[in-house]
Amino acid sequence: MKNAAFLSIILFSLLLASCSAKAKWFTKLDDALQSAGERQKPIFLLFSGEDWDGATPTFKKDVLDTRDFAEDFKNDYVLVKLDFSQSEYAKTVLDENSSPKQREEADRILAEYDEKERLASLYGLNNQYPCVYLLSKEGYVLCAIPYSEAIKSVADLENLIGIQQSVVTQLSSLIERVNASEGAEKAKAIDALYEATPEAYRLPLAPLTASVASLDAQNTSGLRGKYELISAWNNAMIEIQNGDTDATVDKYLAACEGGMLSPDQKQEAYYTAAYMMAVLGSSDFDRMYSLLQKSMEAAPESGRAADITLMMNEIREMQQRFEEAGSR
Repeated sequence: MKNAAFLSIILFSLLLASCSAKAKWFTKLDDALQSAGERQKPIFLLFSGEDWDGATPTFKKDVLDTRDFAEDFKNDYVLVKLDFSQSEYAKTVLDENSSPKQREEADRILAEYDEKERLASLYGLNNQYPCVYLLSKEGYVLCAIPYSEAIKSVADLENLIGIQQSVVTQLSSLIERVNASEGAEKAKAIDALYEATPEAYRLPLAPLTASVASLDAQNTSGLRGKYELISAWNNAMIEIQNGDTDATVDKYLAACEGGMLSPDQKQEAYYTAAYMMAVLGSSDFDRMYSLLQKSMEAAPESGRAADITLMMNEIREMQQRFEEAGSR
């Protein structure tokens, strides 16, 4: 009996050790952000396509499912996995005999996939599956580590993180400065963070950049024009996804009318609005031409005058071809 009791204790201890070594993964970024805020920890974000990307199963076996990973990472990061497996998505393909419960489940999966697609776009994934992002507790990108076959162990992953540690440290310090600042000083701190963040990873900063106008209403930092133009771009990207050309242009016109843009910034805003109309296939050539005229008038002595003139000529040529095609 004593031996049996002792064996039971040993087995129970081993079970506890096994459970404690396992890493807890969130499957929704919002939940991970809440936990990161509570724990004051950065986020380890994994994008994967486990049943189709050809690499995630190996990455899991060699690294993510190991005891070393759990011991080294679970206390230092909040872990979140956003997986795009096709076997899960296949459950959304229903026939006419599907039950209400199946349809409800399909709607849930579709909503989750839409959110994951939004986040993949937000973080500039560009189909690099699997890929690891280290995020601040606020969800800002500190660094990205696309998977490669060279990552064969936890030590290999830690080495790659170590290579980018100076960037992670710099961005983390700038984020702390943003959080500790107010008013115009916070606007300056946001600018420093924005400029230090690689261009591909700036979109998650959109809520911060949009706040510059309210933080520095008097524009004592001189940054309002810059960030109103950046916010116009961010908002225009949303409207482009919605397929609304007019709303895309309106974002830039609102920035121009706000009174904080410099002549060069106004020129860029009007030019970009016209360019986006052309790219989106608008046939409102007169409006495009008018926007380009306003762009020229905003800063006639700038170095972009030649580019604007060239585009104005191209718009008129496009209009002529369009009208000739319509008259046939």
